[in-house]
Amino acid sequence: MSIPLATRALDPDPDWAFFHDAAPVAAEDRSAIVALDDASARRVWDAVVAQAIPATVVARDGWLCELTDGFRWQDAWNDRDDGWAARELAARIGWGDDDEVLFVTRPRRALRTRFGVFLRAWRAFLLDDDEGPLLVSLTKPQVAWFHPSGNGLTGRRPGVAG
Repeated sequence: MSIPLATRALDPDPDWAFFHDAAPVAAEDRSAIVALDDASARRVWDAVVAQAIPATVVARDGWLCELTDGFRWQDAWNDRDDGWAARELAARIGWGDDDEVLFVTRPRRALRTRFGVFLRAWRAFLLDDDEGPLLVSLTKPQVAWFHPSGNGLTGRRPGVAG
């Protein structure tokens, strides 16, 4: 799937989680995370989430509700376990460190980085988790859905080969 994406560097105001002391992100990793502009984020939302809703946590049907492989992330976040994602999530998803990923939180909010950066900075990505964000690749079928409850689901997106 090829979607043209316009991006900008992270900004301490709208992207405060990546500058917050609660989940520190190395400067090198922070520079490898970019925010999509509103239009690009909307295109990703429409193509990936494919539901006319403002947040995934209100999804009541569709492919998101078919994900079944559950996991718990909140305890590791609270324990400041920076290595949790590399141990637990990487095994479930199977992407390489250099694979491009998108962290989609709502129709006009998405971030792009590499999977290895996400694994190191996962706590910052989930510092503001109220919308039920998704971690996806535009070229691979695996997906992780992080619920505000501290639980999550992994699985495969329909219609994506791989």
